[in-house]
Amino acid sequence: MLQPLYRFYCKAFWPLLLPVYVVWGLEPVIASQGQEKRAIFVKYANNQEDDYFKVRDQYFIDLLNLAAKYSDVKISLVPARMTNQVESRVVLSVEKGELDVHWLHTNAHLESELLPIRIPLYKGLIGWRLMLIRQEDRDLLKGIASVDALRQFPVLQSFDWPDTPILKASGFEVESSVDFRSLFRMLRYGRADMFPRSIVEIWGELDDQSGLDLMVDPYVTLHYPTAYYFFVAKGNKKLRDLLAQGLTRAIESGDFEQHFQKHFSAVIKKAKLTERTLISIKNPNLPALTPLDKKHLWFIPEKSTVKP
Repeated sequence: MLQPLYRFYCKAFWPLLLPVYVVWGLEPVIASQGQEKRAIFVKYANNQEDDYFKVRDQYFIDLLNLAAKYSDVKISLVPARMTNQVESRVVLSVEKGELDVHWLHTNAHLESELLPIRIPLYKGLIGWRLMLIRQEDRDLLKGIASVDALRQFPVLQSFDWPDTPILKASGFEVESSVDFRSLFRMLRYGRADMFPRSIVEIWGELDDQSGLDLMVDPYVTLHYPTAYYFFVAKGNKKLRDLLAQGLTRAIESGDFEQHFQKHFSAVIKKAKLTERTLISIKNPNLPALTPLDKKHLWFIPEKSTVKP
């Protein structure tokens, strides 16, 4: 009599006990598609209090789900509340284990602190920059065709963004702020003449700051090689390898490209890159292991006017 009752209670209550094993990190074995997968739980930043960042971050969260889908190990993503996304704070959160993974703009220093998964999540589109300017300065950059001409105009960037030292290395005067949204007000009130923003960011930010009478310059694109990656803590090589495996398979399947096009084909078209003057600068902080030789990982416009 006891044995049947034992089996009954096991069947009835095991699903209820499973979350306890999850929380305590006991990693139960779960069957999936005919093979056993050991579940691991991955904490990521979930900002639900800021509509702009909530929309922006969904792109990365969906990529994490793609990586999990193609991994040999069952990965369960766990949202962790985070409202302060200043880079230095996020890096510390990953190092301390408050987050297991985060998406960050790479540079040599960051790659010395955390482990990168060297698959550019934006396909390098983060380095394709348009200029946010004041509406009354619509023709500010008309006829500008060189770095020397462009850097006569002071620019804005956040104090801890990798873009700041890149721009300074090319001779730009850079005004900075700790607060992201204050940069738009600084532009409005004349602290600088332009705010370089990537194609993936600029129109969403313009909508977010619609009351400041700003606009996207129609004449110039600034480009430097750079990338956004997923990063994990130094000691978490297992997670790095699993995410790299999943993303690589997502690329091979075409799902990664489909996801990229779904989010950015409209803004790429809107940018009209082939109708602009493209001014390229070097990135002195680009890590040596950046996979620039893997052309399929990067966005490349069909044609453009390139000015060194």
